[in-house]
Amino acid sequence: MKIDLIIPVYNEQDFLADCLDSIQRQSLKPDKVILINNNSTDQSLEIIKRYPFVKVINETRQGVFYARTKGFDYSKADLMIRIDADSILPVDYIETVSRVFTDQPDLDAVTGSVAYYDCLWPQLSYQVDLILRRGLVTLLNKAMFLYGSNMVIKKSAYLKVRDRLSFNPKFHEDIDLALHCQEEHLSVVYKKELLVNVSSRRFAVGFKDFMLYALATPATYFHHKKFKGVYFYPILLLSMIFYVFIWFNVQPVASQQSFKRANPIN
Repeated sequence: MKIDLIIPVYNEQDFLADCLDSIQRQSLKPDKVILINNNSTDQSLEIIKRYPFVKVINETRQGVFYARTKGFDYSKADLMIRIDADSILPVDYIETVSRVFTDQPDLDAVTGSVAYYDCLWPQLSYQVDLILRRGLVTLLNKAMFLYGSNMVIKKSAYLKVRDRLSFNPKFHEDIDLALHCQEEHLSVVYKKELLVNVSSRRFAVGFKDFMLYALATPATYFHHKKFKGVYFYPILLLSMIFYVFIWFNVQPVASQQSFKRANPIN
């Protein structure tokens, strides 16, 4: 199986080098690393020049929906890994992806766990995130999700749903992709062993902005008629609890670089 790794990028100078370093250290290298530059104005492109294995393509339409689609359309691989620019991969990540799809060739898309490497207690953040994701699946009666920082999809599966994907900024594009796959009776599964370390920067915004981000989850499920109104309140409560937990455990910004270069969870 050919495996491509796809990274949408918009002004990621503070995170990109750590992400690309982790790709460079992989025990099994991807066939291509495709970085989609989505109108970056910072030093992201200068950083990328230090990594000759990266293929850069440009997407002028602003938004992760467009950047992701550009990368998926460009890839010719059997498997497409999608991560974010703040993702740090364990050294055997791509090897794990290959093993998962070799052991279960009928799978169409897989997502995994995340741990927040710039928290005081990354292992605890991983356990809390794991509990919440499993709870979401149970709550929504097995309506699965894909997580943009840590997901793999077969090119053949993507092509089956590509023309129906939503570009509505009020939805989560990764969950929308997962639900379209399930509507086509494609297999979307969660694998605990597929772990990625990510930044907690999404929680560094104000509470109001975070809740608007979090509420895109029920909005996406509503759009796909996979969501009962009564579930709105537990998801809202879980999002608030998780925000408070992460907020109290994030190190000051000045300390984040030392956390990144420490040993992420493997």
